[in-house]
Amino acid sequence: ENDTLFKITVADSGPGIPPEKQDVLFDRVKDRGTKPTSADASSVGLGLYVAKELAKLNNIELTYEDNPTGGACFILTFRQ
Repeated sequence: ENDTLFKITVADSGPGIPPEKQDVLFDRVKDRGTKPTSADASSVGLGLYVAKELAKLNNIELTYEDNPTGGACFILTFRQ
């Protein structure tokens, strides 16, 4: 893409995001069916929403795709 400066990809080997939850992944306060990583942790569902909004403000695109080897893959695309 002509306007892309570079991309940063962050991937893991966890369970990934179920296909039916991917449409609301970056929405504010949506049930994604995810579980907190510790017993006392709780979530209000703002983390990915805030990350996406901050990216937009800086002309960066934040997207999700399944990791081909299993897990999740988040991509930050920096544009001119």
